[in-house]
Amino acid sequence: MEEFYNLLLSILGVLFLGAVFVLIIFPKHIYQYVTIFKFPKISVPAKIVDRTIYSKNDHYSEHILIFQLYTGKRLSFKIDVETYFLYYIGDKGILVYRGDKFLHFDKKF
Repeated sequence: MEEFYNLLLSILGVLFLGAVFVLIIFPKHIYQYVTIFKFPKISVPAKIVDRTIYSKNDHYSEHILIFQLYTGKRLSFKIDVETYFLYYIGDKGILVYRGDKFLHFDKKF
């Protein structure tokens, strides 16, 4: 029985150390993941009115799409480079986002 408790204590110790490691190394990502789900998923008709690339240095750049909603409100989202080159100014469709996170854009042809 003592071996069982030693094994259980070892497993719990490893799990605790793993949780501490994750909380120390990834707090920003955990925070973003947890907070983004506070917001509802929104689908709204929109049009792409601008797209731009901000180069921070030789190795890093941010790709931005700016959407205009049917209400006239504009929303901008940082997106990955592959997604950036799928869309062009003037594209219309359904924008799906949650909080300040772009989820996808379904173009209407």
